[in-house]
Amino acid sequence: MERIDVIIKRSDNGLFLAVPEHNYNVGLHGEGKTSEDAINDLRVVCREAKEFCPELPDFEFHVKYEVPGFLLEYGRMFSLAGLSAITGVHQKQLGHYVNGNSRPSPATAKKIEDAVLKFRSTFNQVEFA
Repeated sequence: MERIDVIIKRSDNGLFLAVPEHNYNVGLHGEGKTSEDAINDLRVVCREAKEFCPELPDFEFHVKYEVPGFLLEYGRMFSLAGLSAITGVHQKQLGHYVNGNSRPSPATAKKIEDAVLKFRSTFNQVEFA
């Protein structure tokens, strides 16, 4: 089994794309209404591709998100105003990323990632009485 990165992206039609990073001469991707659907579709595509390309190994997916894909996935759980407060990126700019009108620079993508990971870590300290 070969571990590969699978990047979750926002497609032009507003669906999720699961795009694997690999060195095989075969085009693979999954698509769906949710990131989970896209990953499941990618699994089917990989199984079907093995029929025509037997040297293709079984893959273990390590999922990563592009910023637009992350915002599309988790924007339903957090408002853009909330994400703006967490990340320091203006709400309007986050909206442009969600809608596919623009893409964040590598520095902005890193800023968003770092802020989200820091926010996530605060939940490790939460304890209810």
